Amino acid sequence: MRAMRELVVVDRLDPSFVMKEFAERYQFTGREYEMLLLLVVNGLSNRDIAEQCFISEKTVQNHLANMMKKLGTRSTRQFYALVCHHLLQVR
Repeated sequence: MRAMRELVVVDRLDPSFVMKEFAERYQFTGREYEMLLLLVVNGLSNRDIAEQCFISEKTVQNHLANMMKKLGTRSTRQFYALVCHHLLQVR
């Protein structure tokens, strides 16, 4: 039983698990969750995300705008601050 608890702790610290929990809380779509991982966990630029996902940079910006609207943020700084706040609460 103890080993199982430790495994759960390790999983909760996995960035994709934490971001999935965040995305579910704010009802992100699957594509928005993908953008979240690429932006926050991988640190890719909008242009890099567009190239990797075979979409336009404008589409990436639209996804980001939709996520920010769901979070009630008006800037990318507020967006990242909210994500960081969530990360700190999980740990």
